[in-house]
Amino acid sequence: MNTQSVRISRALLCLGASLSLAVIASAQTAPGSAATDRKAEVTLEKFVVTGSNIPIAADAAAVPVTILSRQDFEATGLDTNLLEILQKRMPLFAGNGNLGVSNSNVGANSTAGGSQVSLRNLDTLVLLNGRRLPENGSNARGGRSFVDVNQIPLAAIQSIEVLTDGASAIYGSAAVGGVVNIKLRTDFNGVEAGGRYAFSNRKGDYREKSGYLVAGAKRPGIGLTVSGTWSEITPLYQADRPFSTPIVGRTATISGAISPTSASFPSAFLRTDLLSPSRATPTGTAATAADIPALIAAGIYQTSAFQPIADSFDLSPLVTLTLESKKKAATLATSITLIPDKMDLFIEGLFSQSDSFSQLAAQPVTATVPVNSPYNPTRSSLFAAFRYVPAPRQFVNSAELKRIVGGLRGKILDKFQWEAAYNYNANKLTNSVKNVLYNPNLQLAIAGGYDANGNAVTGGRYARVFRDFGAPGGLTTLAQWQAAVTPANSVVQPAIDIFARPGGVDPASLANILGASALQFDSVLKQVDGKIAGNVFEGPTGPIGAAVGYGVTKEILTGMPDANSRSSGPTAGRWNGATFFDPFTRDRDIVSAYAEVRIPLVSESMNIPGLRVLELSAAYRYEDYSDAGTSKVPKYGLRWKPMGEDLTLRATYSEAFSAPAMFSLYGPTTQGFTATAVIPNVFGQNGQGQQRTGSNPNLKPSTADTYSLGAVYSPKGVKGLTVSVDYINIDQVELVGSAGVTEILRSVDALGTASPYINQVRINNWPTNPDPLLPAAQAITAPGQLSAYLRAGNSPQGIFLTDSLINIAGQKVKALDVSVNYEIPTREYGRFNVGTTGTFFIDYQFQALPSQRYYEYAGHVTNGGTGAQGVVPGMRWFTTLGWNKGAWSALLANTYIDEVTDIGPGGITFATSTTLTRRPVEAYSIWDASVGYTFAKGGTDGGWRRMLGGMRLTVGINNIADEMPPKSPQAFNESNADVSTYSPIGRLWYISAQYRF
Repeated sequence: MNTQSVRISRALLCLGASLSLAVIASAQTAPGSAATDRKAEVTLEKFVVTGSNIPIAADAAAVPVTILSRQDFEATGLDTNLLEILQKRMPLFAGNGNLGVSNSNVGANSTAGGSQVSLRNLDTLVLLNGRRLPENGSNARGGRSFVDVNQIPLAAIQSIEVLTDGASAIYGSAAVGGVVNIKLRTDFNGVEAGGRYAFSNRKGDYREKSGYLVAGAKRPGIGLTVSGTWSEITPLYQADRPFSTPIVGRTATISGAISPTSASFPSAFLRTDLLSPSRATPTGTAATAADIPALIAAGIYQTSAFQPIADSFDLSPLVTLTLESKKKAATLATSITLIPDKMDLFIEGLFSQSDSFSQLAAQPVTATVPVNSPYNPTRSSLFAAFRYVPAPRQFVNSAELKRIVGGLRGKILDKFQWEAAYNYNANKLTNSVKNVLYNPNLQLAIAGGYDANGNAVTGGRYARVFRDFGAPGGLTTLAQWQAAVTPANSVVQPAIDIFARPGGVDPASLANILGASALQFDSVLKQVDGKIAGNVFEGPTGPIGAAVGYGVTKEILTGMPDANSRSSGPTAGRWNGATFFDPFTRDRDIVSAYAEVRIPLVSESMNIPGLRVLELSAAYRYEDYSDAGTSKVPKYGLRWKPMGEDLTLRATYSEAFSAPAMFSLYGPTTQGFTATAVIPNVFGQNGQGQQRTGSNPNLKPSTADTYSLGAVYSPKGVKGLTVSVDYINIDQVELVGSAGVTEILRSVDALGTASPYINQVRINNWPTNPDPLLPAAQAITAPGQLSAYLRAGNSPQGIFLTDSLINIAGQKVKALDVSVNYEIPTREYGRFNVGTTGTFFIDYQFQALPSQRYYEYAGHVTNGGTGAQGVVPGMRWFTTLGWNKGAWSALLANTYIDEVTDIGPGGITFATSTTLTRRPVEAYSIWDASVGYTFAKGGTDGGWRRMLGGMRLTVGINNIADEMPPKSPQAFNESNADVSTYSPIGRLWYISAQYRF
């Protein structure tokens, strides 16, 4: 039996088990329920559901929409991060596009403590009460472009509507995978307070704490709801979990490793019982050893190499596995009637602050130590490594979101609903990396050369270093820094012993070397929008609904580094261990208009066999970006009820788009020579060409075609049972990427004008923005022209190419979503609920370059390459069995992720590798359980029972069996597992309380 057959068999077993439980439980259904069955059907109120701007009944949507309630959140046993709740509750949130508290390692700066959600690992639009939010500011330095859902307070959320279909025709850019519309509590009446405490009894002392208060009041013509929330999560370190420790053999850049030159590093290692060679032999001007062999002969150093040194250093105690997080937030929502039944004023406000912390091992450095440096143990220059382990790099982020929405809504002639609003958002992010090393002062402190009074002395064990990390600009060498030091701009401190292990380093020698970078990012979104929707007229088959709308949006993105964190300029790159970028400020304007129509083609009154109801919906959107051009996209939907209310079939076709990030359009470009191996590998000749890399202002939106087919079945013969199945097929093209210099040159020389990169290569000058001091650019017009140019004796430096970002990649996704829910009321045993939600990734293919084939990622785990990275399982399920009776409730839940195959970075890298292998990653299954009790209100008993009236207590355990993530060391070699997909916490105990009065 092949792998796909096995997966399908497992899926059928999961589905069959769920239905079997339902049938068994239905045997216990109370006899009296038959009377309920005979009750008249309830007509559902019409309202706007995500996926359409036309008010419809909740069961009349032609698109796949899942509405998650607060009870659904509670079923996950989670309470601190919205991303984790969505990932667990809806298995189609899969892949590394879903990244949050687990991003605590070397890639932490890409999200800066934020949380990104992604349906099927595709671009996903996040809305708050139906309107856009600003992107995270980290994109201003090349980080991810995403909305940080970690800034949305969980206690303030009423429900979440998840549209799992392309929706750019309704909402605009980014709605390729779908839409997540978060709806806050806006009409609360009363007061509710609650809190939760959770802990793991494994190593690491992991804790979660949260509390909230929601209060609201409704009076005729006015309503007000406010909330406040707070939460804290402690971090985990790699050493706290068995799958991620030890992490050895990765680096030999640690204190004690030396060599004569950088080319031979490392060749010797300090004897393990020595803190510094200065404790065993004279150093500096008094050194007696001639070189490293003399130190080895004296027994001070031992001959060594990379692997034995690297194997002695364990990174895991120093590196975080999950973030530390602290959050607080407040919300406000009010509605005031201005004209009864005609016009209301509404105001929404949100303030959120999210602080996070992650850590890496101390910054490793290497340096050439000159003769007479005070701690050099030889009479020759040496190449030495230094890593001050007690000062790990600490990444501290603080994100602040301020949002205010104000508008009017109302009705016209009781037929049309209209709304107009202004939406303002300001997202401020500050980022600091602590314990980075200031390069000018590090070099000065290594060289020493002063006495304690600041007098120049050859081999002196003190150094003059610049005050306030402020070396004059434009200086890049030790000699220049030494010449620029004066008593006015410097301080005297002990020289640093770079040869010492951490225990042998004088902390005072690091006083003006260890510092912190300071970065600030601002992302602002301003939006004015308006829409009107309703039934235009009554047709022969029923009311025809329509909606039209218009919007104007301005996005502003700013990034500002400190002077020493810049990529260019007189003080560029002076922090060792920080991230570098230049100041970035861009804005863009977006104008959009859309229309939508819903037409009943066949109605029940027509009595057509097999066509009880047939509805057509269509939408069209025009969106113009001031920097990325115009997109025009349609969407069509069909809703069909063949017979009765039992079965509903639906189908959609849509086109979607995703606008390029502003940093991709206007971020920095670099200019220089190609790598030394490029020209020899492509043309067989020595030399280097000239290249530019980076952003591209000519990028276009990526586009996607989406087809979906679905069915919802609620048989009258089995009351309370609903089964839904949805198939989706997405083909996205023109994703942003870069081809690589080697690929560009090979393609242009082989294909000439037929090459997709023909406009990126020229002879004599640059293809775009040519240098006026150089000759005119010569286009490539035929295959082999570049080879002929070099064979004629011309220098490779006459070849100019741009390897900037371009619209180049594509991906194809085929998936199947299945949901089963069965409500079973019984007379004697209470109410049961059986539910399961599953996703099958049938295909997930990615093509990085036109010259490459599409590579399959479904059923695999990958990382560090291109395409659908992360875990993309063949199938994933979340199943629950719930029960409640009177004041009691209980829940049993299972998360199942099918086995996958670890192929490292995947794609062409894996396909052409001689070392990577296909490594199976075992299936993952965890069970959760909880029990809740609600104390009755208004009791006559005194004492504690009366005091607790209205309180609900819940105790639970997540991951009862204490399962750990399965290992995938090729893909995730930093921690050995994908902790964004598989929770590293282990068994988690929790207790929560809610009190409403």
